[in-house]
Parts: sequence; structure tokens; C-alpha cells
Amino acid sequence: MSDKTTDESPAQGHGRLIASLVALGALLAALAGLLAQGSNLVDAVSKLIHHTDGKAALTVACALPEHVSPGETITLVYGIDAPKPMHVGLGAGVYDGKGHDHSTGLGDVDDLALAAGATHQTRPVEIPDSLPSGRYEVAIELWPANQIGEDGADTLADRPCGSFEVP
Repeated sequence: MSDKTTDESPAQGHGRLIASLVALGALLAALAGLLAQGSNLVDAVSKLIHHTDGKAALTVACALPEHVSPGETITLVYGIDAPKPMHVGLGAGVYDGKGHDHSTGLGDVDDLALAAGATHQTRPVEIPDSLPSGRYEVAIELWPANQIGEDGADTLADRPCGSFEVP
């Protein structure tokens, strides 16, 4: 065994530990949200996705039923671990196989103030009743505040959440 030293102070190590525990708390809150909506434990855990893009760590869980029908409203649970206080917009897309977004904007949060650390947010997403037959993907999107879907705006983070088939 070798002795390794780091340049990390005890306070920095403690801060990283606290941040990890807060992120774990957000994951557990997202898992609890899925379980409360009727998912079994195995399905709920399999739906937890972790994505880090260097700007914000976005941890997401979604409650997509096995069969989603057009006209339904589903619930997404976002777990967000922000590296610093920031304002963001919570968006979601319903994408067809060609990448076209069919989302209605219902449930979008234009300006959400985040403190540094982990938090979670629940929001509805409407599945449009006019969807033709095909396979669709629901994706979560973290945008700059008040810029959800605007031309020229880039997402801070986005992640596929799950997919469903319209017969």
C-alpha cells in the first residue's frame, strides 16, 4: 500500500462529503416520488438517471407508466444538484422518432431559484392528445431562466427520461 497525499484541506473534504450526501438525498427524494406514484422499487431505481455536464449536475427520475396514452398528464421528478446558486428553467420535451418536439409547455417552470446543493422539483407534463402512432421519448431539460425553448438558447443539461409507444 502506498501513502497518498492530496492538496485537499479537511474543510474541502468535508464540503465534498456534504455535497455528496445532499445529492444522495435528492436521489432518495426522487425515488420516494416514484414509489409514491405506484412504481415498484426495481422499476423506480431503473428510472433514476444521473447526468453531469460541468455546469449543473442534474439527477432525474421520471414516472412514465408502461403505456402512456395521448391526452394523459404524467409527472416528472427532477433532482438537481447545483454547483452554485442559480436561476434555471425546467422544461421537458415529448420527441418523436424524427426529433420533433410535441410538448405543450404545460408544467414548464420559467424561473426556478436554486441554492447551491441538491434539491428536487416535481412538475406535470402533458402528453398531447393529437399524437399519431409511433414511439416517443420524454426528455427533461434544464434551461437558462426564462429561455425555455427559445431560439439561440442552449440547454444547461438535458437527459432522456423514458419512452412510450402510441398504438
